[in-house]
Amino acid sequence: MSFAICVAAHVVLVQIVGSPWWVPNLTLVGLVLSVAAFPSRWFWLSAIAGWVMMLWTIRYSGLVMATFLVVGWVVRVLARHWDVTNVHVQRWVVGGASVVIAGGALWSEQLWSLWLLGALCVHVVLTIAAVSLLRVMQPKYAKGAA
Repeated sequence: MSFAICVAAHVVLVQIVGSPWWVPNLTLVGLVLSVAAFPSRWFWLSAIAGWVMMLWTIRYSGLVMATFLVVGWVVRVLARHWDVTNVHVQRWVVGGASVVIAGGALWSEQLWSLWLLGALCVHVVLTIAAVSLLRVMQPKYAKGAA
């Protein structure tokens, strides 16, 4: 799956499923996998991902863009020190970014409850699981083709 397909699939799934908590953040996964495979393209991939996410963000859209730019930059920096094409590194990056993005949304709106904390955990687990699924579907992410 290419980055564009991940973004499109995320947009479609969010429209189909009643709650965004039950949809993995495929835009984030596509960004991490694509930047891991092509680190030199981190800025443009991050900007596109941030722009797409801004389209359905009502508040704090600038923060959403900044978050995706930071995620892309972090993956690029990590690529200098670690093998970011390794599935374990990708899962950690996706999981951490997913917690920051979803947790930040809850924190900024001061929405905390056990139900939302559980939904946050499910969302993060689904997003991490999507890394493995997408790597199986597209071997170029597993090999880090450049």
